[in-house]
Formats: sequence, C-alpha cells, structure tokens
Amino acid sequence: QDKLCAEQEALMMRNAQSEALEAYGIIWSEIWETLKSWSHDKLCTTKLQDLLDILGFPDALDGAVEMAQNTICGILSVEKRSAEVDFLLESSFIETIKRIYNQLKEYGTDFVCGAKIHELLDLLGVDDRLDSAVKYVQDKLCAEQEALMMRNAQSEALEAYGIIWSEIWETLKS
Repeated sequence: QDKLCAEQEALMMRNAQSEALEAYGIIWSEIWETLKSWSHDKLCTTKLQDLLDILGFPDALDGAVEMAQNTICGILSVEKRSAEVDFLLESSFIETIKRIYNQLKEYGTDFVCGAKIHELLDLLGVDDRLDSAVKYVQDKLCAEQEALMMRNAQSEALEAYGIIWSEIWETLKS
C-alpha cells in the first residue's frame, strides 16, 4: 500500500508542480499587464516595497515585481537592454522558467539544492533580475529530490519488511 500510495503521491506532486508553474505564469502576466498600464514616471520612480504595497502583493513576489519593473523601465528608457531582457521579451515567462529548469536539472539536484541563488545565476549566466525565477526552479527541483528520496525510503522499508516476514515464515515452518 505504501509503495502504491507513494507512486500516486509522486504523480500528484508532479501535477501540483505543473499547476504551481502555471499559477506563477498567471501571476507574472498580471504583474506585467498591471505595471505596463502605469505611466513611465510613476512606475520607474516608485520603490519596490511601495509597488508591492500598492499592488497588494506579498513580499514573496518582490523578485517578479522588480523584474517586471526593471524590464519595462529598461524598455522605455534609452539604456541599452541586456540579452537576458531581450530573451525575456521575446519569449513568455513560462518558457524562461522551463529553460532554467532544464539547465539546472542537468547539473543534478545535489548541486542545485546546495547552491546559493547567486551561484546559480552566475552558472546560468543570467541577469540578477531573474533571481525569483531561478529560486522558483530550485525549490521545485529540490522538492522533486525530496519526493524521490521518500519513495526510495518507502521501497527500502517494504523490502526490509518482506525480508523479516520471510524469516518469520521460515522460522514458523520449521
């Protein structure tokens, strides 16, 4: 039962992660559309904490709001945009998350789960404004690793239970 339930739990976790990724994309789109509708002066001169307060967003979304603010202000100003910002503008935020996910997955969860966000940003060669996206992916990869370790522990416990049961059975038979 534990083995079957663990597989079901892993499937539910993958579905939950997919739903969380979609929800993050929706939130990102809402932030993007809201900030795009503001005047350039208002958006580019408002401090991040004030933006969060005005929008009614929790502090946990500060990276996404800051990234949107920096991107929009960079677009509307004469400053040269970075390649990461160009990439972000050319593709959807979800595609950016998927790209980061695939890149970090190649490094292995042991490394990714033990690394600091700035180390991962440097490794990926992306702008600091993508820190919330990298953190989100790191959290998802580490949650997957934890679920896999739990399944392995449950399998080992089931195997040990089978060994003990066999020993009891053999003892009773003799």
